[in-house]
Amino acid sequence: TNRNSLSTTTTSRATMVQQTLTMCRSQNRRRTIRHSQWESKGQSNAAAIFASSWMICLGILFLGLPIFLFADIEVQQVVHKGEHHRKPRETVHPAQIPKVDAIIVGSGMAGQVATLRILDRGGSVILIEKESILGGNSNKASSGINACCLQRDEKFNDTIEEFFHDTLQSAGPHANTALIETLVEHSAAAVNWLYNRVGVDLSQLVLLGGHSKPRTHRPQFGFVGAEIMSPLEAAIYNYDPTGRIKVMLNTQVSKILHNYDDTGVSGVQIKKVHDRHHRKPLNLYANDVIIATGGFASDRSHGSLLEKYRPDLMNLGATAGNFSTGDGIVMAEALGAMTLDMEKVQIHPTGFVDPQQPDNPNKVLAAELLRGVGGILLNRDGQRFCNELGRRNYVVERMLSQKERSDEARRLERGQSGHTFFLVLPADAANEAKSHVSHYLYQNLMTEVIGVQGLSEKIGVSRDIIETTLWQYQTTAETGRDEYGKAVFPGFPLDDFDEEIFVVGEVTPVLHYCMGGIAIDAAGHVLNRNGERIWGLHAAGEVTGGVHGNNRLGGNSLLECAVFGSIVGESIPIVERHYDAHNEKLEVVHPLDSAANQNPLLPVITEAELSRHNTATDSWMAIHGHVYDLTSFLPEHPGGIDSIASLSGMDGTEVFSALHSRRILDRLESQIVGRLDGNAEFDQDSKVNTKHPEENLSLDTVWLHNSEADCWICIHGNVFDVTTFAKTHPGGAHMIHKHCGKDATLEFEVFHKKGIQLLNGIEHLRLGELSMW
Repeated sequence: TNRNSLSTTTTSRATMVQQTLTMCRSQNRRRTIRHSQWESKGQSNAAAIFASSWMICLGILFLGLPIFLFADIEVQQVVHKGEHHRKPRETVHPAQIPKVDAIIVGSGMAGQVATLRILDRGGSVILIEKESILGGNSNKASSGINACCLQRDEKFNDTIEEFFHDTLQSAGPHANTALIETLVEHSAAAVNWLYNRVGVDLSQLVLLGGHSKPRTHRPQFGFVGAEIMSPLEAAIYNYDPTGRIKVMLNTQVSKILHNYDDTGVSGVQIKKVHDRHHRKPLNLYANDVIIATGGFASDRSHGSLLEKYRPDLMNLGATAGNFSTGDGIVMAEALGAMTLDMEKVQIHPTGFVDPQQPDNPNKVLAAELLRGVGGILLNRDGQRFCNELGRRNYVVERMLSQKERSDEARRLERGQSGHTFFLVLPADAANEAKSHVSHYLYQNLMTEVIGVQGLSEKIGVSRDIIETTLWQYQTTAETGRDEYGKAVFPGFPLDDFDEEIFVVGEVTPVLHYCMGGIAIDAAGHVLNRNGERIWGLHAAGEVTGGVHGNNRLGGNSLLECAVFGSIVGESIPIVERHYDAHNEKLEVVHPLDSAANQNPLLPVITEAELSRHNTATDSWMAIHGHVYDLTSFLPEHPGGIDSIASLSGMDGTEVFSALHSRRILDRLESQIVGRLDGNAEFDQDSKVNTKHPEENLSLDTVWLHNSEADCWICIHGNVFDVTTFAKTHPGGAHMIHKHCGKDATLEFEVFHKKGIQLLNGIEHLRLGELSMW
């Protein structure tokens, strides 16, 4: 192709020169014929005109020949370099000269991994996100990320072959084995990179549905999505002083630009979201564009991809953010990209039904982890109906086969799913997923009930039915296999059905993931409808198709983002450029004005001042001694607006600590407006509780705080004020309240195998030491 291009270019230049010579000769002949007519008007005049025509012709030749030779040399140089065998790009204007190595559209995990990989190699990136914060749906990921076979997991004897087989079984006949091989073979390297490069804690290992071995990794504290995305984002922003990264928020990519001969891409066209000035779209240029815009499960508008390919699912709720509209797929198709498996939209079996908004189509995912640690599913008759650890498509099929009650039928007529069920966790299972359960309890998506009686009242069936269901499950747990093929029974057996604390939530099948999307090869190159690469166009993450076939295996979504984001990021050609951190940062004509004013001298904010900012339109919150203005962050919070708005004007440290690690606060640094009541500067050892200075406390003093409204407990010689914490305790407030005013060390050790680590999580509640210890 390059030789043909060179030949064509050379021929065109030669033709130009030949045409110039021919024109000059013809003009000379005409002037010679008329020469005799000029003699009467004077020889000198004729000679001057004759000479001037030859000078014009020679000037054209002398100017044209160097252009021809220079252009020829330039083409030969491009062909000689042969970078990825690309065709030479014609630059028609200096503004079109690429100033970065890649433009990345979408800032979920795939986009951010690719960005950081390029930056680490010395490259430059423009990262574009249409929302006001980075992270996309990756912020919401809850269950974990798969990997095989990490050295620390050797005791489970997992193998690449088994991981491949489980993924292939889930994908079904639509599996692309080359992509699956790439996914599983690079899984360990991807997860190790997350730990080594950005320090993500993925120390916990669980077994999810559809897996033959435990291989899903998650953090000890917090949700896996937030715990991964926060340090990734911080690592990217650390490159800001180098001038090699430009992050553009609230910016919509409206078009991906062709290069001059339509064989590849040359950049993107952007516009600002909600642009009040109605400015013209702006073109940004780069030889490589990476699409990482996610799926289309939340677009129920007329003409949407969901309506086009799965109109039967338009009435189902979805866990994806409202921004999941398939933009990247539409733009890639306009360039001639091939799409695959577009009708393959995954229905997740468990999306929470909010009791206050049961018909709201935006659902919060009940993480797969909840079933992995021992949660069981009951229909509205109080009976089990499936292997809770089966693949998602299997569990959904079993759910949809259950008969509907009349109230569900009415809900179906209103346009919502008529199939609702109950997800039930005993206390031990809830404690294994305490971060998740605390979050769901706080959002009123799950409820604690005591014993069989409380469970029967919650579900609305007789006590006898619930008791029979639990006894049958406990019996099969002892034998090792039930009628649905389940062979693992975490969280059981139970000692006393009547005293057991159950955590229960109502769930329904929801749209969760799009298996279909843009066709790619194993290197992440986008393919056209003939199966050929579109030069310079890459894709990674949910926007792609073919990786998951008919059904995505739980835990493979984040893995796909990490693996293919890394592969693409490592493959982008890097051009050496010199950026001055102060004078030559990447700039565009009208980016979002997102730089926050930072005041190194934080003002002291009193509790009275904090309490005045207590609405959704003026929301301040204190966390670990710092006061944050979270007003603009509320609509983008992955956990929903209410979980923050309900704490507006208050100290939210206890609730925050139950759900997140401190490093999540790095993402909110620009929202800090001050420090609370003279707290010391923020550090890992800062104490927030100022009501009771640390001191030696006697057991008699602790005993005085023995009520639900004023609850102190002793653990390992330390005294903690757990009055507020009890409300979010995964094992239930009841488990805390029965120890108010007492030493709970023995019971704490019985229920918490990793007690010291858990105590670190409530260090901010510590009042002092027990004097008799």
